[in-house]
Amino acid sequence: HFDGPGLKGTDAGMELKRRREDQEMGDSAHRRLSEIDRRDIGAYGSKAVALGELCRHGYNVPAGFVLPVSFGEAFLRADGFPYDPCDYAAYSIEIRELVGNYSFQPELADAIQQCTAELRSAFPEDPVVVRTSALCEDRRQASMAGAFASFAELLTPDQVRDAVRGCYSSLFSDA
Repeated sequence: HFDGPGLKGTDAGMELKRRREDQEMGDSAHRRLSEIDRRDIGAYGSKAVALGELCRHGYNVPAGFVLPVSFGEAFLRADGFPYDPCDYAAYSIEIRELVGNYSFQPELADAIQQCTAELRSAFPEDPVVVRTSALCEDRRQASMAGAFASFAELLTPDQVRDAVRGCYSSLFSDA
């Protein structure tokens, strides 16, 4: 714990406070799009960072949440994901079927529940959309936009959980 004289209320002090809060929340912390900035690129990816920066600059970006990479990693680890990255192409169909049947750990399911509840409360007439973004999506060098799954018209937390699972499964697509 360090605020340090002269740091409280400054950008540096706010950054230290934010890092402490991140550590307290653990690696599976989800965030609102409006809370993401360029310092979050490694945890949330360039698409989330681009949307967060647009929010920060006053552009009209739909409300939403971002799940960090660590969330997906924890999802796969909990059920003992048996494949090595070298196996992904050769076993993509089997991997998608396996991942499609995985269950969410309680803390991950709770995070999805919280996100869904907040969005449905703020926008009761609007369905939720879940989409996958690659960490390297929307970079200057390359774009992977649309390469993975998106799910629309979701109304319940169960539908959103199934869509998140479907997004994780789509990461192993051979497309």
